[in-house]
Amino acid sequence: MNSWKLVSILGSLLVACCNYSQGMFPPFPENPSNQQREDGPLRHRKPFYPKEDERLRALVGEGTNDWRAIAQQMPGRNARQCRERWTQYLVPDRTQSPWTLTEEQILLAKYREFGAKWIEISQFLQGRSANDVKYRFLRIRLDANARNEWRYRVACLDDNRSRKGNSDTVP
Repeated sequence: MNSWKLVSILGSLLVACCNYSQGMFPPFPENPSNQQREDGPLRHRKPFYPKEDERLRALVGEGTNDWRAIAQQMPGRNARQCRERWTQYLVPDRTQSPWTLTEEQILLAKYREFGAKWIEISQFLQGRSANDVKYRFLRIRLDANARNEWRYRVACLDDNRSRKGNSDTVP
C-alpha cells in the first residue's frame, strides 16, 4: 500500500475519532427507509418495518399489481423489493405452520426431479413460497450433514477407545 494512502486513511480515522469524542457526529435516523440520496434511494438492504408491511398490504388490497406504481408510494423501496416482500412473506395464503413429513417427502422427490428450481417445486406445495421451499431443503441437508458428522465422530471415538483401551480418549 502506498504510504501516502495509509497516511490519508489514518488521518481520516483520527478526524472521525476526534469528532466522535467531542460529540460531533451525525444522529442516527429513526427510520432509515425514508433516507434519500441526491441520485435516488439508498442502495443498501434494510428490513421492512411493520408500517411498511401494512402499507404494502393496503396497496395490494386495492387491486393493483403494478409493482412500479406501488413502489412509488413506498419511499425507499423499489418495485422488485415490494413484489418479493409480497410474494415471499405477505401473501395471504402463505402457510407458516410446521412442515409435515408428507411435505418434506414431496420436496425431496421434486428436488430429485427438477434440481434447485425452487419456484417450480413450490407449485407442488400449497401455501409454501419458493423461499420457504429453498430454506427447508437447506435445513434438511444441514441436519443430515450434522447427523452424519456426529455418527463419524462417535465412530472415531468408539474406534479410539477400542484400540487404546482407554475410555477417556477423545479424538
